[in-house]
Amino acid sequence: FPSHDNAIIQALMVVTHDLPRNSAPDDIHLSQEGQKELGKRFALAYRQRVLGENVNGTGPRLLTSAPVTTSGSVVTVSFDRTIAAALGGETHWSTGNTAATSNFRVYYDGVEQTINSVALKSGDATKIDITLAAAVSGVVVVTYGDRAGPSDGSWRKGVVRDLDGMPAPMFGPIVAA
Repeated sequence: FPSHDNAIIQALMVVTHDLPRNSAPDDIHLSQEGQKELGKRFALAYRQRVLGENVNGTGPRLLTSAPVTTSGSVVTVSFDRTIAAALGGETHWSTGNTAATSNFRVYYDGVEQTINSVALKSGDATKIDITLAAAVSGVVVVTYGDRAGPSDGSWRKGVVRDLDGMPAPMFGPIVAA
């Protein structure tokens, strides 16, 4: 969408990675249910960014300054708004209800690290803490996105959402500050 509040045209995205797709063999394209939800999200984004209405049309986005930080064995991912708790059965924002299947992945020295837990930061629900099995330092890289989404027409699991239910976009790799 063009931004009417500055001279440079900006592009924004409408998140679709969580939407249901058709069942196989056409498991790439959005299902009818997914297309209807995409239409709603596009309308909200248009209302917010083009018409200037006070609606949530984008969902949570990473902070532009230091979106990912590390301290010992904890990696913190910071968003621009409050994040809703992981849904039941999606603990750790995962597809399999375990930290090992979290949609977050952390790499140190090019090796994926073992994640013990992924949870809202205590006292600040705009942040998600990823607790690793061992402390890391130096170059730490974080990604977020489903490992292998289902192709059975269902909604993706383990999606980070804000309090309005709007999803965060997938990201990565991002080097932690």
